[in-house]
Amino acid sequence: MKEKIKAFDICIITMSKFKNDARSLNLARLLVKNNKKVCIIGNGSKDDIEYFEKEKIEFFNISLPDESRAIIKWFLFLIKCIKYFGKARAKIILSGDLYALPIGIYLKRKYNSRLIYDSRDIYSALGPLYHNPFKQIVIANIERIFVKKVNEIIVSGEADRNYLKEYFKNNIPYHIILNLPPYKPVIRSDIIRKRYNIPDNYIILVYQGMILSGRGLILAISSLPFINDAVLCIIGEGNYKTYIQKYAKSLNVQDRVIFCGVLNYDELHEWTSSADIGISLIEKISKSTELALPNKLFEYCRAGIPTIATNLPAMQEYCEKYNIGKCVDTSISPRELANEINKIMDKDNYNKYRQSCVKASKQLCYEAQEGLILKIFSST
Repeated sequence: MKEKIKAFDICIITMSKFKNDARSLNLARLLVKNNKKVCIIGNGSKDDIEYFEKEKIEFFNISLPDESRAIIKWFLFLIKCIKYFGKARAKIILSGDLYALPIGIYLKRKYNSRLIYDSRDIYSALGPLYHNPFKQIVIANIERIFVKKVNEIIVSGEADRNYLKEYFKNNIPYHIILNLPPYKPVIRSDIIRKRYNIPDNYIILVYQGMILSGRGLILAISSLPFINDAVLCIIGEGNYKTYIQKYAKSLNVQDRVIFCGVLNYDELHEWTSSADIGISLIEKISKSTELALPNKLFEYCRAGIPTIATNLPAMQEYCEKYNIGKCVDTSISPRELANEINKIMDKDNYNKYRQSCVKASKQLCYEAQEGLILKIFSST
């Protein structure tokens, strides 16, 4: 007997691990809260099907190996998506990244759906590919071809929108959905300190995100010899991890660089709240990193901890407007960075930053975008 096709309002497709994908997860939850019928085609596990069923999100699981090369993972993703083509149709298809665009285009044609592309990064100028121009050109050309088939584009900041409108030279609607987290009150947590037996007088610096080149991790580690009582906790994984470990060992600070692994997004707030300062020292190595406005900046704010960030335009705008962190020049030395960290930790300065973060977190939250998001994803 032929399986009946399920009807949804919105189908979100993403190659990223959905449980860790803050951008897609927050969107799906907000839509469900507003009585939209949502399904996900994404990377995960069989356990995730039951996990999201409790939240009234239908999850079509695509299990992908963690260690595969990107091109192999993309090929496997496309192949494995085929089995879901006849199981779900939706009025709106959201391709949550470039890698999901071919699937989105196919489903748009099959079901006459509206196709929205979430250009969450500047794929034509990715930071990790600044040293691999051939691969970057291939990805950029693939995106140029696929983007002609989309109806609308979502971006994560005003600078991204301005750049992409000029780059693609198209006349379709662009929408800005910031990488804001859902509001949660500031909490007191010692989970990092207790888990890793960190002394009470030590400063805990936290970095959360992919472990990649261009994220300022070398600079952060290089500052540790100038701050005796500090540790750097890295929440995430990535292909730069081995190099980071070797570099920390070369400076004899390997005991003060802690790798916490990948956390589910729902666990993150407690961990972030147990740190003292958030790290967002993104380097200006590509157009993508130059325009960066990462979710970590707002997640640090939600946790009530100040950020030390590089003075890239978008991050600097929010740090200065809301006084949620200190921006430093991208050419800052490790010793100078250590001095800035110590200044932030001055009791009076720190209390001011913390109060600003608590206040700003009520404005810089995902719920503040609810009206805009519902308008974008209305069926009319």
